[in-house]
Amino acid sequence: MVDEDAAGNAVPPEVVQAIARQLEQPERVQVTQRAKYDMLARGVTTADVCDALTQWLDLGGSLRTIVTDKAPEHVGERAYVGYPQLGGREYYVKVTVRAIGTQNERLLLISAHESN
Repeated sequence: MVDEDAAGNAVPPEVVQAIARQLEQPERVQVTQRAKYDMLARGVTTADVCDALTQWLDLGGSLRTIVTDKAPEHVGERAYVGYPQLGGREYYVKVTVRAIGTQNERLLLISAHESN
């Protein structure tokens, strides 16, 4: 699996590995208010989203790099988008990972809703 951003640049392997590590621990994933509302409206949990994104990556799905521009507290941050299946529907899942490789490493789930 090669993860590439929209320009075809490889997403750094350490980022993909950090995301995968954090997805294994949904209880540690930090969730934005927007993502909480997204998931609540669709009846899915953080664990559901983590499981779906893990499965999608394991099946060869790749991540796309974006720079956030909507949520004021995250504008300008590099984030990673995937499109896993959840409940038979394609979802848009946006995450970022902080403090990679440290004991404070955390995944932030920014958005999780049905893909348009």
